[in-house]
Amino acid sequence: MTNPFRGNPMSFFARSAAALAAALLLSQPATAEPGFYAGAFLGIVWNGDQTLDGAAGAPEVSLEEGGDLSVFAGYNFGAVGPAGSLRTELQFSGRAADVKRITGGAGPVTGTFEEGAAFVNVLYDFDHTGTRFVPYVGAGFGHAELGYKNYGTAGGQVLDGTDEVWGAQAIAGLGYDVSEKVRIFADYRYRDYRQSRVATTTGGAARVDADSASLNLGFLYAF
Repeated sequence: MTNPFRGNPMSFFARSAAALAAALLLSQPATAEPGFYAGAFLGIVWNGDQTLDGAAGAPEVSLEEGGDLSVFAGYNFGAVGPAGSLRTELQFSGRAADVKRITGGAGPVTGTFEEGAAFVNVLYDFDHTGTRFVPYVGAGFGHAELGYKNYGTAGGQVLDGTDEVWGAQAIAGLGYDVSEKVRIFADYRYRDYRQSRVATTTGGAARVDADSASLNLGFLYAF
């Protein structure tokens, strides 16, 4: 068997380094190059309990698991730093979840929590892994219309209204580059809104904080 170290060892190491560099170049993810991209995802949402401060008895509302449908479009700026690339996007999100329980009320409950939101997200892809897998983290700031629709018990309606609020979200996920153009991904997002104000059935106003966690599956296409 031929000894690869025979002759000039520096030549062997140079060839090895060149081969490694070529392999890493060929494995670069679809969004590593600067350019536009778009995509969509579906998610399951777990909403935190909502305390209706200002409503009679300050009832607490628990929600069933909800759903999220989001579409997004953005721009990748390419390599930023030694670990990966930076991108920013505009995300449009629609969510809904039914009311499961309202404290202090008897009998069946009614109501739906609805959310329509737009977020500006900034994400960092750790895409210098030498594989098709791309971990990423990010954060977003957005504006939403929250609907507390027909919250009620057998004793009557408790809350029914909407409010517009600002919110923030944190993102962590893992992508997989199927091709030079297409990436599939799974991620976790925590979203938080503070102090929305909604008119109560007694003529006052309830102050409500709304937070949630979601697990999402989606795809991204790089143009």
